[in-house]
Formats: sequence, structure tokens, C-alpha cells
Amino acid sequence: MGGGAEGLLLDGEAMRLREPEALIGRRVLCHREVTSTSAVAAALAASGEPEGTVVLAERQTAGRGRLGRGWASPLGLGLWFSTILRPPIPAVRAPVLTQVAAVAVAEGVEEVAGRLPGGIKWPNDLILAGRKVAGILTELVARGEGMAAVILGVGLNVNQGPADFPPDLGGRAGSVAMAAGRVLPRADLFRALLRRLDDRYREFLATGPGPALAEARVRSLTLGHPVRAREGEAELTGVAVRLEADGALALRLQDGELRRLVAGEVTLLQEP
Repeated sequence: MGGGAEGLLLDGEAMRLREPEALIGRRVLCHREVTSTSAVAAALAASGEPEGTVVLAERQTAGRGRLGRGWASPLGLGLWFSTILRPPIPAVRAPVLTQVAAVAVAEGVEEVAGRLPGGIKWPNDLILAGRKVAGILTELVARGEGMAAVILGVGLNVNQGPADFPPDLGGRAGSVAMAAGRVLPRADLFRALLRRLDDRYREFLATGPGPALAEARVRSLTLGHPVRAREGEAELTGVAVRLEADGALALRLQDGELRRLVAGEVTLLQEP
């Protein structure tokens, strides 16, 4: 399993959503190679590209993860894409879109690959069979002191095998194919992700993040478990007790204090 890239180049026109009510995915721009789909999407957003435009690449040479980390994005084996969003919310509320998107990605994977053992590790990782298969990154495009757009980046490992990952990942990374035991059709999976992202985003605009957060709590691999968290220079140890209404993670520290994490790095101290 793994190796072998099918269907290059994915066809954006064939995969875009055509439903008149769709906000995400009605326009899909496909590239064989870019530095980062989020960088391309941010430049398009700054020049006035409409909401819902998706930038998809077969390969990223400088894919980005959280906290400045790189994201390995090999040719034809995954889905690397970023979406331009313009939600009518203050910038301080934008991080909750990470949780909304994480639920949508999990739902899209299950639609095509079937129910797999895994869930969401706060704030932005999809874990299948004990390995990270997807990461989600939300970044703001500023306009003066306000927000012009949110760039929602998704990196999903689809058809890699163990030999396709850099050695330094040490067995922590996986793919949907490794978890499912079979190669997945990337075009079908991408269409499912677009539909789920569009459904959850329009739900967010209509009713807020409550429904997606309820599902995120059900899928959480973090809640109820002891964790070590890093927020800036501070390192905290406690139990993750609650996913709050704005997507923040509430930790009960060892001294009993309750601390909110809006962003940061969380490591599980024991496997769920």
C-alpha cells in the first residue's frame, strides 16, 4: 500500500460543488505544485477572490502546519487545499472554525472510507488508528485593524504507506489508506470533504458553532484525559475537562485551577 499517485491532475471543474446554495467549493483552482495552498489562497483573498474559492494542489513544497511546522505534502498521495472564508464575525471568534472544520473533515473521511477507529485531538488533528492523518490550520488575512478573510487550510494524508513519510515522524503519521486497509479514490474523498465543509460552514453562519462543537465533543480524544499543554512559554499539566462554546479547551490543573487554552500545543499523557 502507498506509493503510486492516481489521477494526476485532479480536475477542479469536475469536483466543484454545483448546488446553488453552496458557499464552499463552487470554484476550485487546481495546481500541480505550489509552495503552500494557504499562501496562494491568502494572496487571492487579498485581491478580492470570492468566499468559498478553494485552492487545491497535488504537491506543496512548503506546506505549513501549526506553530510554524512544515507539512509533508507528496505528489498525488494526499489532499492539500485551502478555502477562502469571509464570515461576518470578529477576528477573535475565528479560531472556533478550526473545530467546525475538524468535524467536517472527520465526517467526509467516514463518508468515503467508512467508520474508522479515531477522533479529533484538540485543537486541529484528525487521528485514525493512533496516527495523525490530517491537520487543519486557520489563518487570518488582515485589512487594516480588521479581518478581510479567514484561510482554512486542510492537509489530509490519503494514500501514503509507511515508507512515504519522512523518518523523523517516527511512526506518528498515518494515512486514511493505512487505517482503512485500502487505497481511496481521492476525487471522491475531496468531493465529500467539500460537501461536509460547506454544510458545516453554512450551519455555523446560521446557528453558530454549537452543533459542530457538540459533535467535536463526541469525537474528542482529548477530553477527560491528562495532558501536557504549552501556551507560549508556559507549560501546564492537567486534565482536559471541557470544550467551551468558543472552541477553547478548559484544563483542570494539578492545583485545581481551571485554565482556558484558546491556542497552543497539547500532548496526551496517556493514550485514550
